[in-house]
Amino acid sequence: MTAYVFRPKRRKNGKVVQRRTYNGRYRRPGETKLTTIALHVTDKAVAEAKLRQVIRDIEQEEMGIAVPKRIRSAAETSLLKHINAYCDDLAGRQRAAGHVATVKARLTKLAGECGWKRLIDITAESFQAWRAKQTWAPKTLNDYLAAASALLSWMQKSGLVEQNPLRSVGKSETRGKERRKRRAFTPEELGSVVAVAGDYRVAVLTAYYTGLRRNELEQLEWGDVHTSTDGVFIIPRTSTTKNHETKRCYLPWWFARELVGMKPHRASEGDQIFPPGRIPSIWAFRTLLKRAGIAYKDDQGRQADFHALRRSLNTHLAQREVDPHTRKEIMRHSDIALTLDVYTDKSMLPVAAAVEKLPVFLKQLKDTHLGTHNPDFSGHTPSHAGKPTSGSTASETFGDEERRRALALTDTTEQKSEKSCLARTRT
Repeated sequence: MTAYVFRPKRRKNGKVVQRRTYNGRYRRPGETKLTTIALHVTDKAVAEAKLRQVIRDIEQEEMGIAVPKRIRSAAETSLLKHINAYCDDLAGRQRAAGHVATVKARLTKLAGECGWKRLIDITAESFQAWRAKQTWAPKTLNDYLAAASALLSWMQKSGLVEQNPLRSVGKSETRGKERRKRRAFTPEELGSVVAVAGDYRVAVLTAYYTGLRRNELEQLEWGDVHTSTDGVFIIPRTSTTKNHETKRCYLPWWFARELVGMKPHRASEGDQIFPPGRIPSIWAFRTLLKRAGIAYKDDQGRQADFHALRRSLNTHLAQREVDPHTRKEIMRHSDIALTLDVYTDKSMLPVAAAVEKLPVFLKQLKDTHLGTHNPDFSGHTPSHAGKPTSGSTASETFGDEERRRALALTDTTEQKSEKSCLARTRT
């Protein structure tokens, strides 16, 4: 082991000048090079003690009985500095500027209101106490928790903290407590909105047929519209989409012709399809609803805003029995649960019609002669076989069948001449 302290010297204007503070130099067993560190003290005895402490810390870190210096330094650094470094890294990873600004605002607000000045101040108890005082929606509180947890996970991966102190904090329950509930438009309602949309018509229909969000629509360029043998489709650029993925958004042939037809003669590939003013604002869309005679909120408090067009697309596809995986691709979802649960208006699904498609099983008759050859009793006079007609099982069966026929006049049977079978299958 080699270890000593010294005051560095340098030549200045032809003279040798010695620095006032000490440096340390050491070489541990197995090492071939000397390591030099600045000790920032002017007393030699203090410098020697500090050098011994540095070497001792290194050895303890290697043995796992001391906190690494990198973590100790991070603990002494202002939390706001860590927040700024994290947000700079998000920007460097090409995250949307709006997302970075939102994350920074949430973390700064959280640090201020929870009294977090350094990493050591972050505790599960302090966050839970802050959350208990808030009147925000559960989703908003979960967003703040997610922002703080993401920061700490980033620091853990960078070797700045040993573990996430908020790992034990559970999320707020959101089911049934949503502040903003959306519904889907019915096809008739959407037709009424399109009829009064005027200059907003193409933007509204593009949002509906592609499922693109408002921010994604605003950044569409004419170069994003493509034509192939499969049809006309839009490919949003990865820098403009929420999930940073590129997928084709096909358009119906009749609407594709209308969209392409509105392209200005001198428009370049980099020009916006919808310049400012061509996509309805929040209040402009509510005005369209009023003109179309559609309530902004229904009796359940669910609102029909511009983003409800995206929910309408998925719901209408479900009504037309499009399989879930195809719907997931059209919606550009990463998780099929979003397609099936979040973006499907279940109140508009044809549940009753689906139940009516199930097989029909007629009531079993006690009289073996009754309906032996055909359970469909229409047009046949069954043999009572000595049974009394009043109050008989046959009368009950006839009544059941007549009531069933009144409820399903349009039903047909696959087998018109069923033998020894008491079931009909509706098609």
